[in-house]
Amino acid sequence: MSSRNTFTSAAVWPLITLGLMDFRYLSQATVIDEVHCQKILNALQEFYDHKQDIIACGAHLGTKSKNVLNNWHIPKLELTQSVIPSIHQVGSLLQWSANTTKHAHITLIKDPADSTNNNNVDAQICRFLDCSHAQAAGSLVMDNGSGSDDEGGDIAEVDAQAAVTDHLWGSKCPVTNFFKKAEQVSLNVKAMRPLRTFVVGSTAIHLNFDPSLWCIPVDVVAKKFSLPDLWRALAGYVQREGHSHGTSQSFHKLEEQHHAAPDASLPFSDLMVWFKVQVQQASYYNQSATPPTLTINASPPSTTKKYGHYDAAIFTVDDTKGEQWPVTRLKGHAVAEVHLIMQPLPPRGKTVPWAGCFLTYVQLLDVVTQRRGIIVHSHVWMDMSEVQYTMFKRGADGPFDFNSKNPEMFAEGTVYPEIKMDDVEHMLSGATEGLKDYVVSLMEGMELEESSIRSAHESHPVWDLMWEAAVNQISTAVYLTAYCRYVDWHHHKYNKCKSLHQAVTQANTTASTSGTLLSSTNLTAGSSSDPTTSSSSDEPHMPSTGILTKHTMKKVKVSDNNVPEAKVKKSRPKKGKGRGL
Repeated sequence: MSSRNTFTSAAVWPLITLGLMDFRYLSQATVIDEVHCQKILNALQEFYDHKQDIIACGAHLGTKSKNVLNNWHIPKLELTQSVIPSIHQVGSLLQWSANTTKHAHITLIKDPADSTNNNNVDAQICRFLDCSHAQAAGSLVMDNGSGSDDEGGDIAEVDAQAAVTDHLWGSKCPVTNFFKKAEQVSLNVKAMRPLRTFVVGSTAIHLNFDPSLWCIPVDVVAKKFSLPDLWRALAGYVQREGHSHGTSQSFHKLEEQHHAAPDASLPFSDLMVWFKVQVQQASYYNQSATPPTLTINASPPSTTKKYGHYDAAIFTVDDTKGEQWPVTRLKGHAVAEVHLIMQPLPPRGKTVPWAGCFLTYVQLLDVVTQRRGIIVHSHVWMDMSEVQYTMFKRGADGPFDFNSKNPEMFAEGTVYPEIKMDDVEHMLSGATEGLKDYVVSLMEGMELEESSIRSAHESHPVWDLMWEAAVNQISTAVYLTAYCRYVDWHHHKYNKCKSLHQAVTQANTTASTSGTLLSSTNLTAGSSSDPTTSSSSDEPHMPSTGILTKHTMKKVKVSDNNVPEAKVKKSRPKKGKGRGL
């Protein structure tokens, strides 16, 4: 296999996986239009455009034979091509789930069949359904009066369709629509404030009228929930935000711990505590449907639950940027575990801003990249320690200075294991502004319309950088490399045949362009292709080979001296010279 195929396969592997994931997810929407159908087709096309690369790198193996396959004759995969035509004929496929079709079979086939005499069953079932339909239509007309009003007839028809939809799709248990309840409660001037049911963005939140714990001192709550820093956390919140916002819809940024001084005082001493809260998330695909209710628990340790019951949820931590799911993914959001749901009790007879909010004590769950090698059969097949990203800026009338450490002409960052690309993004932003100024000067020199020049001058071009996607592609390339090395060794050891995965030298050349920026990537990794030369998994692993690849202005050859030879006389691989990735 050539080096081009190796790197191409590693690069498109995430595209193939994400394409199939998007296809499966989008196909399960409850409401699908033509735009949605096109998104499903695009996701499926992403897989078909790159599926040949999987075969080229030998990653498509038979389930039983374990041999490399050169085709995609998989019935389940071929069925994906009929999804969109089926949606055009019968609508959303989710409505034909096993529960729905089984329920329809019982109500439309089995129950009517019980009233027949087992002769001409099909005809008798049709007559039974016709009679049932006529009876239902007559009852509907009687319930709505004479039925002569056209508008009333339309409403009745819509109600009938909604009833059928709820009967087939809805839950068997009644679901409270907290969105409507919040609207009703907000109009009631006699309702207790703060409202127990309210809406924040696209989420409805409901708390029981009576809390689980009434008027409990802060110190007692901290001991009961094992939160020794609760007092200081509350004091820090009151000092920073408790005097400016008085509604339950205010946001408190969850960036880091904000604790007050150890001797800080609180303007209150007691709390009301809830052990759970109910939430409803508006359906992204069908705004008219009543969404299911989810319960978030935050109960302390008890006799039945030794360590308590704490649920995790996704919180909006920054509403200033107007982040909206799913367009912005999880930007402006954070995953946190809820440990306490509370409301401070103000002194009797006083009205203060911080008393009008429900507060939660949460623990942020940061997603970090695990730093470890890929181990199979007690052997580290590939290990990557760090990926550095370096960028150089060229002067107006000069070449690149690769020895420069001037922060105005040089920037570097780390992509893996941690993303630290602030300096690189700052340089990219500056380069973008410089490019905009150059375009504006060209437009002025060409004497274009003043409105066009002003529009270009007032624009704010930005880079939509997704470093997380780059990390995923790097990790995928590492795993694919490790997999190829393992298959390479496996064929040598057990099949005694020539390897299907030839490791070759990759010559990297970065061409100089007329742009003002040049970037390079430093990849420091350790790898080995022979498990017989490695220590056991119980011993500390030392990388057998250090690989440093750099995209520079000249060719760089990377070698690995631990790749086994193609010809093997014994079952155990032989150490020899080869070529590295």
